[in-house]
Amino acid sequence: MTSKDLPRLRFDQYFSLVVIGLGLLLMPIVPKVAQQSSHLETFAARRSQDYTFLKPADIPVLSETASPSAVLSKVSARAVYVTDEDSGAILLQKNAHESLFPASTTKLMTALVARDTYYLSQVLDVTANSKTIGNVIDLVPGEKISVQSLLEGLLVSSGNDAAMVFAINYPQGYDGFIAAMNAKAQSLGLTGSHFTNPAGLDEPTHQVTARDLDILMREVLKDDQLKEIIGTQKAQVTDTAGNIVHTLYNTNQLLSDPSIKGGKTGTTEYAKQVLVSVVEKDGHKLIMVVMGSDDRYADTEAILNWIFQNYSWTPAQDLM
Repeated sequence: MTSKDLPRLRFDQYFSLVVIGLGLLLMPIVPKVAQQSSHLETFAARRSQDYTFLKPADIPVLSETASPSAVLSKVSARAVYVTDEDSGAILLQKNAHESLFPASTTKLMTALVARDTYYLSQVLDVTANSKTIGNVIDLVPGEKISVQSLLEGLLVSSGNDAAMVFAINYPQGYDGFIAAMNAKAQSLGLTGSHFTNPAGLDEPTHQVTARDLDILMREVLKDDQLKEIIGTQKAQVTDTAGNIVHTLYNTNQLLSDPSIKGGKTGTTEYAKQVLVSVVEKDGHKLIMVVMGSDDRYADTEAILNWIFQNYSWTPAQDLM
């Protein structure tokens, strides 16, 4: 029989043969993948953790004798959420999905939308409408100031007026900026958050969860410029003419601790004290969120001490 004598196959028949062939090639691999998956699920279930495995990393393992309630019962924070930055493992949580007033930690989102919209050397106008209540860096109506300087005012001194300048100068105006904040929240998967102002002022539907603040900080850390700013203790910025000087002091008292690499504070009447911290200690990096606290610094330090007393980090392959 020659090739001319072979029956001609239709395209769908060729396709079926190809699929069957690939299936036969992959059969030895599938059991191994399934076996590895079952090991991961067993480990996660044993620790009652939600492991994301953001990238290959050492996995934090909780001591068998540790009791999370021992530390959570002692801190004043209404919500707590602590994750391992590299693996995404949840180390400690309390009311992590409860929507609460975020105060000025809102400015993490404001900064992200500003970075999506403006370039650092772009100059924005300070108008009379930029005046606002709460913490300000004393921007002067008529002042022209760069986006870089405004970001420092926003995240170092937590200036509400800097947040307003970003929103008012937005191409679609103030309301457009708020819409962009909520669109960004949706794109990042912030399931318990809604924004109604760029500064973090208490408003009934302006709320964020501790888990969502963790995601926001992770996004900020992807931006080298913002990552540097949130760890800056003191800075000085001026208008473009160099005539108006703004001296900035970080509102985060924990930055004097070498293990605290950055963060964002927030305080209002209804939010109480809020703090998102970026921690690096003993070669391990954490993101820590406390919300609704009576003493955010004491709470953060107590949680940090408990974490490093009760967790050890093990290479992921050793747990499979």
